[in-house]
Amino acid sequence: MRIIAGIYKGRKLKVPKTSLRPTTNVVREALFDIIQDKIQHAKFLDIFAGSGLVGLEALSRGASFCAFVEKSKKAASTIKENINILNANGKVYSIDFRKYLKKADEIFDFIFFSPPYFEKLENDILYYLEKSKAADNNSTIIIQIYKKVDLPLNDYSFEVVDERRYGITKLIFLKKTLQN
Repeated sequence: MRIIAGIYKGRKLKVPKTSLRPTTNVVREALFDIIQDKIQHAKFLDIFAGSGLVGLEALSRGASFCAFVEKSKKAASTIKENINILNANGKVYSIDFRKYLKKADEIFDFIFFSPPYFEKLENDILYYLEKSKAADNNSTIIIQIYKKVDLPLNDYSFEVVDERRYGITKLIFLKKTLQN
């Protein structure tokens, strides 16, 4: 896997030998085409980070910092290697996303989730994100899921601001709504 654009363009990254599903070039390119005007100096949070490809792409395109959350120790180790290869500004948390979101004490401009398809984690993502300090009303939340999955938004204070489909993948862009 390679970085598509930015200061690390063309740099090859290590991919852990696991069953992870890397975000395809088509989806990554589309994602960053959509958010490119807002990525400069942004704080980016990459959850279910895998090899760190999406977060490192964000850093390559101008994000100032990226936190990577990946439960797999092997994958987290690979992300650390990739950060070192690029000499990028990132920090890796080898922890379950629920625990990370409970403890988070800084707000991110972008929060990207790429959970494993078919594990039905969408409800947990929304539940823990809604209670977390990682997102506020200015944060953009992006969830990459299987195209036939719908988010259970009725129980949460999020609104869909955009939705795109690429093959079997759907990107959903959310904002937190003001709570009473």
